[in-house]
Amino acid sequence: MCAQGYEQSNSLKQPCVRKRNVEKCKKCRRDSRKLTREKYCKNDYALFVEVQDSYKLRQGNQIWMCHKIYVHMRYKTPSLFSTVEKDDTTNVCIRLKKNSCICPKLKKGKPYFILAKQMRSKRRRRNERWKASVRSSLRLDRSSVVMKWRGTYKMERKIEKYQHLNRIGMC
Repeated sequence: MCAQGYEQSNSLKQPCVRKRNVEKCKKCRRDSRKLTREKYCKNDYALFVEVQDSYKLRQGNQIWMCHKIYVHMRYKTPSLFSTVEKDDTTNVCIRLKKNSCICPKLKKGKPYFILAKQMRSKRRRRNERWKASVRSSLRLDRSSVVMKWRGTYKMERKIEKYQHLNRIGMC
């Protein structure tokens, strides 16, 4: 008989093994990897970052996957995110739901271009307390656009074009 969370196996060396999740991870949305004018305009911030470190945070019944990032370039930020400066480090957090995958996926040491909306809480609870690193960080979800930074002329030119359209009010 195996302990809770384990199941019987046919192996003599390891008679009990951890139960595997039957639900497999769905792939992250593929369209979140393409940069278009509509996506650039409807999102609140656009950053070129490099992931330095990853860690998990637990706050009550919520679990967050956080990444410490270095901001190489800030293309677009709303006024509330003026604390995100070029050549500075900050945190990006993704809320993990029970039995779900981490989307978008970020790997340590890799450069990314991130487009995301400013997270606004619909209501505030009196007893709600956030850890400082989650509260002061940027938050990503499934609708965020996370692209591997290729650094090609075509990609940089496209970002500059969208940045110019945003400045002259065409977004």
